[in-house]
Amino acid sequence: MLTQEKPTGLLTYAALVAERERRWNMRPDLKLYGEGGPLWFIEKVGVAVPFSAPDLVLPSLWWALLGQRRQMHDARHDWAAGKVWNLKDTLPAERKVWYGKLVKSKPAFISLSLLPAFYALSPNYGELDDYLEQYKDGLLSDDARRVYEAVLAQGPASTTVLRKAVAMQKGDAAARFDRAIASLTSQFKIMQVGTAADNRWKYCFVYDAVPRHLPEQVQAARQYTASSAMQQIISTYLPHAVAVPRGYLPKLFGWDSAPFERAVDNLLAANLLHETQVPGGEAEGKQRKGEVASWLAWSGAA
Repeated sequence: MLTQEKPTGLLTYAALVAERERRWNMRPDLKLYGEGGPLWFIEKVGVAVPFSAPDLVLPSLWWALLGQRRQMHDARHDWAAGKVWNLKDTLPAERKVWYGKLVKSKPAFISLSLLPAFYALSPNYGELDDYLEQYKDGLLSDDARRVYEAVLAQGPASTTVLRKAVAMQKGDAAARFDRAIASLTSQFKIMQVGTAADNRWKYCFVYDAVPRHLPEQVQAARQYTASSAMQQIISTYLPHAVAVPRGYLPKLFGWDSAPFERAVDNLLAANLLHETQVPGGEAEGKQRKGEVASWLAWSGAA
């Protein structure tokens, strides 16, 4: 186990991976149990992918249920994969988590306690019509505007209903619809709030506007500046990720560098973070040969 105080030596990459697995419940003795285990886990880590994302330094709900790292072979015969598949539908519908495509077009859960910080970093102001300013400034595509207006008019609505409302059902138009949904989700304008059986596969997502579905979290976002929101996310994420290269988080979440550096400086000054190096972590650090990457490590307990 890592010390809870600022270490005096360097943390090896092998030790870092082992510690992440402990903190992400990826051990048989730490795997999640009970109906409340998954929600407790999401609240603990703040952000989690549903299954596995080897290219992302994020905890996996699937691996936490299994208590180990595993390759996906056939989800039909994997009880934990089936549970995660159901939870991604039920937890957002019950207003217990946010769920959608967040990083690198991959879906993730966000705890409701951390969602206000993420929402504060989005291009939204907390009103249903704040998209108009973004569209006027050329920062929202026409497809995304049309789909969002359909959600406002029809929602909560299934993808089948929305596709018909914007006449984006086939061919290139269908692909454009999917891109618009992904864009609106990653910008926290809409979110998955349930499922419907009104397509040929008897399964599709239902979407609604985030301010309508989770108004308390949207209201709570008003307390944050960009820098303080990043501090909140870092302070939830790093106690469980242990350490990451300094430039990793802006790339992971698409953050602007200036408020990120202010957030890091504040956390360093408060002795909640420290800078270190991680021998063996060159691939994750992605530094050039001969360079020494600076990593940010959590200094407190986890």
